Amino acid sequence: MTQNTSTEIGFARTEQDPAEALLGSWLHMTYTIRGNRFLESLSLNSMAILNLLQQVDENEPGMTASELIRQTGLLKSQMNKELASLKDKGIVESVENAEDGRSVYNRITQIGRRAYKAEHNRVMTLLHRIEEALGTDETRRLAVDLKTAIDVATMSMERDFVREH
Repeated sequence: MTQNTSTEIGFARTEQDPAEALLGSWLHMTYTIRGNRFLESLSLNSMAILNLLQQVDENEPGMTASELIRQTGLLKSQMNKELASLKDKGIVESVENAEDGRSVYNRITQIGRRAYKAEHNRVMTLLHRIEEALGTDETRRLAVDLKTAIDVATMSMERDFVREH
């Protein structure tokens, strides 16, 4: 059995309506990463959370679940599940806010930094292969175009759709 290319039957068909082609490409990329179990030890949601937490300065307390929800777009139930799993694995730790005693900050641990770095390196290897295939300029254009698409989608969803939390 041969693997589908972008022009065969499947998610991404470039001769379709441009919006349909974009949807197909998005679904195809998402399911390629998930379906091929590209990430070895972390889920896509965990990677998104750890990407944010590893950027927090070590002198800062971390990020609350609400901040992580706002940044990732995950539902509260998804965030709670992911954080619980990451804490069970020793990848994330929770620290109570000393000032108010109510809010809880989440921080990446050294174990978490190593786990994130290993998965990050795998993803970067894939992305560098894409850059080799497309070329540096085209890769930069793709990154700018994806950022623009994300910005338009975010503004449209905020304006046109009611989000449930």
